[in-house]
Amino acid sequence: MQLPRLASGAILALVLVFPGNAGAQTVDPGDFSIYSTAPGGGSLTTDGTLPPAPVFPSVCLGAFCLFSATDPGFITRDASPGPGFFPLVAGTSVTMEIVSIADEASVLVGSKLLDEAGESASLGTAPGLHLHPTWQVTVPSSGETESSFPVRFRLTSGAPYVASSEYTLMLTLPAPPPTPTPVPTPSPAPTATPVPTTAVTASPGPTATPGASVTPAPTPSLVPTSAPTPQPTPSTGPTTAPTPSPVRTATPSPSPEPTAVPSPTSGATATPLPTLTPRTSSTPAATTTPSPAATPSPVPSPSPAATPKPTATTTSSPAPTVRPTLTPAPAPGAIVEQPASRGDQLLFYLDASAGFTSFVSVANVGAAPLDVLVDVYAADLTLRDTLALALPAGGSRTIDVGALRAAGVVAGPGLAIAYAVDPSGAPIVTRALSGNFTVANLATGSAWGAPGAARSARKADDGDAPAVGTVIDGATVLLDQIRPDVVELAAYHDPDTLERAAEGGNQLVFVSFDDVGGRAPEVRTAAMRWVVSATRNDGTPLPSGAVDTSGVDVSHLEAVVGPDVRGAAGRLELTARTPWAGNRLVFFAQSLGTFATGYLLPPARSGVLR
Repeated sequence: MQLPRLASGAILALVLVFPGNAGAQTVDPGDFSIYSTAPGGGSLTTDGTLPPAPVFPSVCLGAFCLFSATDPGFITRDASPGPGFFPLVAGTSVTMEIVSIADEASVLVGSKLLDEAGESASLGTAPGLHLHPTWQVTVPSSGETESSFPVRFRLTSGAPYVASSEYTLMLTLPAPPPTPTPVPTPSPAPTATPVPTTAVTASPGPTATPGASVTPAPTPSLVPTSAPTPQPTPSTGPTTAPTPSPVRTATPSPSPEPTAVPSPTSGATATPLPTLTPRTSSTPAATTTPSPAATPSPVPSPSPAATPKPTATTTSSPAPTVRPTLTPAPAPGAIVEQPASRGDQLLFYLDASAGFTSFVSVANVGAAPLDVLVDVYAADLTLRDTLALALPAGGSRTIDVGALRAAGVVAGPGLAIAYAVDPSGAPIVTRALSGNFTVANLATGSAWGAPGAARSARKADDGDAPAVGTVIDGATVLLDQIRPDVVELAAYHDPDTLERAAEGGNQLVFVSFDDVGGRAPEVRTAAMRWVVSATRNDGTPLPSGAVDTSGVDVSHLEAVVGPDVRGAAGRLELTARTPWAGNRLVFFAQSLGTFATGYLLPPARSGVLR
């Protein structure tokens, strides 16, 4: 059976080309090195074997789904790894030629799609050859198919070199997710236990001044509107308490102006702030233990099971016997490399770990008042709380994350997501949200911050901006996807001159998530791999590797780059590899004493072809 091919324009193919000799010396765990068997001649050869290569969900079009990956890649080097291997002569062009290929498989090299025996494409020219094709598998969305697909090829070049032996790369689909264990339906309690409503008041927010100690705002920002109720410990198992309603409702504040919260001992009555019924998280509740820091990965070993398989509608129509050009299905929102400063949804990093506190500020830059919800997620993107803000036109509010920690909401790094809602609690288009966050290190008295990463909504059919007030339903109206291919840290100080990494002297914060289709604004963790390429400030390259992340991961230079990063200042680039998350952001912060700086790493556009 011959399956249809997805045209190269039907996917977001990532082909990475590193120009010049600098790229040729980057040690990438996904590289397949090309040499010859004799100096200045002989046969083309490689210094290793090709292990099975997992491919990951990319897009579904009708009855078929595309899986893809960018590892392994091809590279030439200017030094021999041992006897019998010799660098290619400068100017030697290398071509990949298909010997045989499974019907379901194809290889995208640049803009050329190889899916038949005898087809070929140029990989580049030595000594700067470094290219990662996109390896693809197209299978029925029903999932009833083989799990591995061979691609047999050889490497060729002109004189004085002879073609290489034939190589077989086995493309493998991820294992299906385990069948979830049924959870008993809890018996309804006779009387619903009141849920404390978290009220947020205006707070001036912190001011980070070098040399001054940063302390939390003196006035508590969270005051329960009823008698305090002990915070239950989250549990992954069923409970007998009634399940919260999945529908959020936001009741506008009687007054659009901020109302001061009186002291609990005073007799005054505060004007009530909006209340809401929190929705049920699509992720089982979990403890607030921060997720482990990202760790270097010496070889490509993405966990296929960690990547959720896309949901697709199964059809009973017979598979076509020709290869039509399929019309792409609507992409999950427009793809942007750099988030905007204002839009319909805001993303904020926060840290409520011991010794840290954070402040999240949300502003309404529009001409009409807005009801805004702020979802607070733990590092594993378990929804921990939802806060309601009534923002007048031009108004703003600041959330003291230290108070959230004191209330038992979150106790480590996490993510806050803000969005405006209509009276039913549905997220809507406003183009009017802006904000920023500040992370304070109480041990060193330093702080850093950055603008909130804003996403805007788009129509799924034509990509146009919807009218203000349109519901963002996650199906016909979607949010932008923040998806840079390469991000760069232009310069960092020598870690030995900074505060210790254990005290937050330097931090790399990875945020990786997917949107839950049709259930905006819910998010879930997504596996993400970054290949790390670093140099000292004199241009000397450092050993490179890869780092795997998911959700919110906090690491540091020594853990990501390795111990060789110490002893000098330098720079680094992080290049996206599969598995890749739909949304990915990387923050960097460094501090010395009371001085600190931090920001969202910008995309590096050079050397990236789509």
